[in-house]
Order: sequence, then C-alpha cells, then structure tokens
Amino acid sequence: MASGLEEKVPISGLEERVPRKAVHGRIEEDKKDSQRDSRIVIAAIDFGTTYSGYAYAFKDELDKTKSTKEMCNVLSKTWQSGSDAGLISHKTPTCLLLNPEGNFDSFGFQAEEKYNNLTNDNAHDGWRFFRRFKMILLNEKHLNKDTVISDDQNQNLEAVTVFAHSIKYIKNELWKQLSKTGYSIEEKEIQWVLTIPAIWNPRSKQFMRFAAEQAGIPGNQLEFALEPEAAAVYVKETKVAKESLSADEHQLVPFKPGTQFMVLDLGGRSGKIIIAAIDFGTTYSGYAYTFKSDLEESKSAQEMCKVLTHNWQSGSGAGLISHKTPTSLLLTQDEEFDSFGYKAEEKYVQLANENKHTGWRFFRKFKMILHKNDVLTKNTTINDDQGNPVLAVDVFAHSIRFMKKELLNELEKAGIDVKENEILWVLTIPAIWDPKSKEFMRVAAHEAGIASNQLEFALEPEAASVYVKEMTVSKKETSGEKELVPFHPGTQYMVLDLGGGTIDIVVKEVREDRTLRELHYACGNGLGGESVNIRIASYFEEVFGKDVMKKFRTNNEYKASWLDLETEIEQKKRTLQFDLKGRLKMSIPPVLLEIFESLRKLNPREHFNSIEHLTLSRDKLYINKDLIYQLFQPSVESILNIMKEILDKPHLYRISDVIMVGGFSQCPLISEQIKSTFHDLKVVVPNDADLAVLKGAVIYRHWPEVIYSRRAPFSLGARFARCWLDGDDIQKQFKNRKVEKMCGDWFCKFVTKNEEFNTTDKAILPVSPMEANTKFVPVEIFKSDEEEPRYTTDTSSKSMGKAFNVDMSDLTGGLDREAHVTLTMGSTEIKVEGQQIPNGVVKNIKLDLLND
Repeated sequence: MASGLEEKVPISGLEERVPRKAVHGRIEEDKKDSQRDSRIVIAAIDFGTTYSGYAYAFKDELDKTKSTKEMCNVLSKTWQSGSDAGLISHKTPTCLLLNPEGNFDSFGFQAEEKYNNLTNDNAHDGWRFFRRFKMILLNEKHLNKDTVISDDQNQNLEAVTVFAHSIKYIKNELWKQLSKTGYSIEEKEIQWVLTIPAIWNPRSKQFMRFAAEQAGIPGNQLEFALEPEAAAVYVKETKVAKESLSADEHQLVPFKPGTQFMVLDLGGRSGKIIIAAIDFGTTYSGYAYTFKSDLEESKSAQEMCKVLTHNWQSGSGAGLISHKTPTSLLLTQDEEFDSFGYKAEEKYVQLANENKHTGWRFFRKFKMILHKNDVLTKNTTINDDQGNPVLAVDVFAHSIRFMKKELLNELEKAGIDVKENEILWVLTIPAIWDPKSKEFMRVAAHEAGIASNQLEFALEPEAASVYVKEMTVSKKETSGEKELVPFHPGTQYMVLDLGGGTIDIVVKEVREDRTLRELHYACGNGLGGESVNIRIASYFEEVFGKDVMKKFRTNNEYKASWLDLETEIEQKKRTLQFDLKGRLKMSIPPVLLEIFESLRKLNPREHFNSIEHLTLSRDKLYINKDLIYQLFQPSVESILNIMKEILDKPHLYRISDVIMVGGFSQCPLISEQIKSTFHDLKVVVPNDADLAVLKGAVIYRHWPEVIYSRRAPFSLGARFARCWLDGDDIQKQFKNRKVEKMCGDWFCKFVTKNEEFNTTDKAILPVSPMEANTKFVPVEIFKSDEEEPRYTTDTSSKSMGKAFNVDMSDLTGGLDREAHVTLTMGSTEIKVEGQQIPNGVVKNIKLDLLND
C-alpha cells in the first residue's frame, strides 16, 4: 500500500533542510522589535528509546555569549517519579498511557506508575500502555503511516499516533515551563529540534517529521539533530583534555584544534536484545537464538541465517550428540519437575530397571493431543506412561519452562547479562493447527513464565520457508560456470515440513523485495513419522500376538525394555539402512521373545522365519524392504496426494522446487517416492533439515514483514438469522415477531477458505440489532472447511468458542444501527475487535477458544 509517508521520502536519500528564513523571517523583517527578538526560544526534544527529555535556551542569550563554552549553559527540566523513592532525573521514561477510549492519559513516570496501579488492581484491561517503542523506526523494513505498534496487551495502534501523543506531551511540558517565566512567547517563535540516531534512514526521519507535525510542531519550525553529532558539538567544548601548566600542575581544557575524537552514543537498550525460538516437536525439541544486533547488522539474508543452536548430549555410553533432545518429561511422585529430554528418558529407564518407577510421571510424544482436538480445554488431561492423568497445560508448561531455563543458563555461562524481559520468544507450531490449539499453547507458555507480550508464534513450514529461500539451492550459470545461489525473485516453491507428528505443506513465492507471498493455504495431516512408528507397533501385535505385546507394554517389570524398543523403531525408521539382501535389521529385547515363548508356546525363530518378509536370528529381526514400504505407504500416499492436489491448481503451474525439512524428511524413502512421482520438480533435502524450522523462526521473529501474505485455511462466519429464501432447508424456517419467515443457523460468511490476506489485513463482519432497544448483539464465530458453507449446523462447521457480546449501547437509529466485528486475518493468531459504527469505542474482544 502506498502512503504519503513513502511519497515524501527525499529521492537524494538525504534529510531535507528547512530554510531558516522560514522560521526566523519575522526577526529579519522586524529588527526594530529587539525586545521580541530576545524572547525567541530554541528547544530540543531528546526522544530516546528508554528515556526522553527536553532542553531549551533563549536565542538572544546564545547570541550574546562570548565563547562556545557559555553556549553550553542551556536549561533542562528535572523529572520526579511519584514513587516513595522520589527519583529525580533529567529525563523521564519513554512510556505512554492511553485510556480505553484511546485518548491521552499520561507519559513518563506518571504513565508507568498509573499502569502499575491499574494492573495491581486488575483494572488495566483495555488501557493502552506503550514503552520503548522507538526501535520500530530502526527495525521496520516497510515503515509507513499505517505501521502499527502493539501495546502491553498486544493490541495494535498506529505508530504515528503513539509518537505524536508522546511528542505533544513533551512539547506541552516545555510550553508550561516557558509560561512560568512570565515572558509573552508565541508558539510560532519557538525553533524546535528533534534528536534522531545518525543511522536512521530517510524513511524513519520522514516518519518522525510527520509525527511531529501531528503533535502540533509546524514543519517550518522543525530541524533534526543527529544524536552523536549533537553530542560531538557539546563535548568538544567540555574540559576533557589535559594541559600542562607546570611540571607538577595540569588542568583540563577543551579539545585543541586538530584533535580527532570519536563519539560513542550508547543509547538505552532496545526493549529486547535476544531473539529465541523454541521448536517444540512431537518427537524431538530444541531451541535456537541470536542477538538482535547481529540480525540488524547483517549485510545479507544469508548472514541472518547464522543463528546459534544448542547441542544436546545423551548420558548413554554412546554419548549421542544432537541438535535436539527427545520431547520427554519426567515428574516426581509429587508431580514436581525432575528432568526433560535425554535425562528424563535415561532416569526413567534406570528407575524402571530397579523397579522404582511406580508413581513417577513420565510423558513422551504428547504434542499430538493438540492436533484436531475439538474438545480441548484448560482442563484437558494427558495420561502418563503408567496411565495416570495430569493436566495437559501443566505438562506443556513444565516442558517450555525447561527450554527457557536452559537458554538462560547458557547465556549466563557465556557471561552475557540478559534480563528475562529482554528476550523476544517465538514458539513454532504446525500451520494446520486450529486457533484453539494455538491459544492452549499460549496459555502453557504464560504458565511457563513467558510474558504474552514477549511471545509470538511461527508456523513451522512458514518458518522453514523463510530460512530455505536464502539457502544456496538454485543454480546460476556465469561465464560457463555454475554456482548455487538463493532463490530468485519470482520463484515459486513448496515446503514439506515432515515432522514426527504432523505433515505441513506450504507454497510460497519470492517477491522482488525477498518477502514471501503465500500461493495456497497451509495444509497437511497427522500422518507424520510417529504414525509409521504406530503402524510398526501394530504389525508387531499382529506377528507377536496382542496378548504378548500388551503384557510387554503394560507390565512395569518390562518398562525399560519397552522404551528401548520404541527408541529402536524411531532410529531405524529415520535412516532405513537396508543390508545387501534388502532387509532392515531391528534389535528385539530378549524379554519380549521370552514372553512370546511363554504365552504362545512356540519357538520364536521357527515362528518368525515362517512369516513372509521376516527373519529372526537371536535377538535381531530382519524385515524385508517390501514390508517396510507397506508400513510407510499411508504416510507417503498422503504426502503425494496433497502435493498432486496443489500442483493441479492452474495458477500454481510455475512451482519449480520442493524443499523437505523436519526430522521425518531425513528418511530417504520419502524423497525417493516424491522424486519418482514428480519428475519435473527439483527436490532438495538440506543438510540441516531438522534445524530449518528453528533457524527460520528466529529470522521471522526479527523480521515478521518477511511474510507478505497468508491464505485463510478455512472459511469464517457467524451464526445469524436472515429472511427466508427459496431453496433454504425447511428445518431452518421460523417466524419472527412480525410473523415473517426467517432462516436460522445461517452461516454468514465473511472469510472464504484460501482467500489471500496481507499480514496487516482485517476481515469485517457487519452486525445489526434484531430490536430497536437492543444494547448488545451476541456473536458466535464458526469455521468451515468448505468454501461456501450454508449452515453453522453442517458437519463441516465448528464453533470457534463461546459467543461474545458486541456493544451497541448507543440506541440512536433504532434498527438502522450497525456494528463491526473486525478480525486480524494475516497474523499467526486471530484477534478480534468490536465497534459500533460510526463513532463507537473500539473494544478488544477475547475469544474464549478453550471454553473457560
């Protein structure tokens, strides 16, 4: 979207200058009025990331000074906090508080203290609190007048409004102080100076000029001063150099002519200095992080991909090193946290071997409970390894908290002083999850100690696409030589994120500015790598016998051996290393063979050697490749079918590449099947396929604008009644108070499945009252897998949570009133607002997705 801000950016790339004559013309034209001339004021506003303040001086006093040293005697304000400490400072915190109606309330210390009091009284809901927001002008790649900033409750407001309120407050404070001097000064007689970082680009400067004009500072009265340059002007006259008066006596003097000096303007930290991503997988989990400054200083997108990951080591004799650790959690008998990952598995196995594990709570591969769970609530439980239920939100919170603490410990060991509120967190989630699962994950993260305003979600295949678009996967020929380069603009590619639990598929196009446009809504299913494990275990029930496998799996005496078999299946499934006879060798716990022989009264070797595709030698079971392929086939076919359905779309004929990421993608059988089915596509499995999601999530958290657009994975609508139409189902007919025929349960659609939305786009649902005196309208949002749903009672339609009320308390207009329900559609989460049109207050609406 073009904006006036974009159009005004100087073509030269240099900040435009306002002629001084335009500001001081009155002085030059009316030199007789010397008294008025002496009251012209020069005022500077230092609008900082952490703290802000102002200083001023009368122009005639500066003109009369005999040395530049005297010019440094400018006047500044001291600010006092209202706390018991009574802090006195030359600056006040860059914090803004607006009331629920969006009007200015306070700034600085007063804003901080009032919002803290509101929070302590649990009365802060709807208040708009902003702090340390200046950094958006450094980091925002697509800055314009419509750019928004999230407040402390994660609600958006136009950034220019936030800056304008803040500048206006400081301007008014200066005006109050000038009024106290007794001089008669008009606003037009003040020359304003705004300090800005020297590294800002012209777009950021133009944004600041626009905000200042909104705050009431005319453009012809405003100049910018580059912050380190302004400091250099001041410090060159301060006494910082030594001058020798005698052998024993020295004095400090200003710099001498010819002195070369450097100014380091070390402003307040941006609100966050670390970006950390947690990839919480079904089978394995891990984290990655980087310093925000490193991403800001990156000269290329490839450099942005150099994020730091943690190496995990198992405590086994093999000393396995990996980028991730098993998603396994162990709680004590009192349900307190004990361990996670390799340590949890190893300790539980040790307890089981010693028959001491009874009552311990062991969980593994529990993420899939969030996949297509229509009855998910905060009270949903997960059974541990011994069949005992625990609140699912506690299991997830313990796991996320462990990852969070591991990162903090790593930073501390490296000597990096970082506060928890200086970390931007991003949690990766499947793109095919519904809003209910996302909300559950946010609740768990909050319980784990991650503040809501520090957390964002990254859709797993989308994060991978952000990373892989900058990998060297495309060939370029120069002077007869070929080299690998990142995708060119215009490239359309598919990302298959094949995880342990889900299969996630997205299709993206690289735009000229290297942002990504979504060409097809994210799709997939729950047939990831774990589904193959389940099918292998089911096959074992078939050949060993259900009674044998049940005893082996449920008897606590064999718990360690059962976990060993699960690990063996997982590892062999990933690599699929067949011997020269085309067989996969799998180690079988001896105790399983003993149970088989005891219950079935058969010789294990004779039994298994009589079954097609199987050979048993001691404790090694050899499985023929053909059987392995059969066990993989449901997952493979589901991937191929989804790909074929996407590739058959007429507008997607230019897809050229398929990038496979995720742990399951490392299985060669999958890539072989895809290559043999789609000959014209280039299929790439990166060396770090299991880390693509993690690394991409870090980049996305720093640069969310890299995602230009997304597509709706389902249709959205509300349950309303409307006038009866021919063709409506007779079961839906009813009559209103005027005895008019009406149709109930109508799916009033306002978002269509696969509809494209820019990341800042919103969908609007107009609602009207049924009665003239109705003060609120209840609205219940539904989703549907169909593009043209008819009724909210259709099997494809599902409620998104409890109904909510839209305020229509202004009764003016009777039945002719209208309110708008607005949903943000381009984000990873749906946010809802309600407003009575045209002048009602915009109110944030919390969707109760978990039916609290």
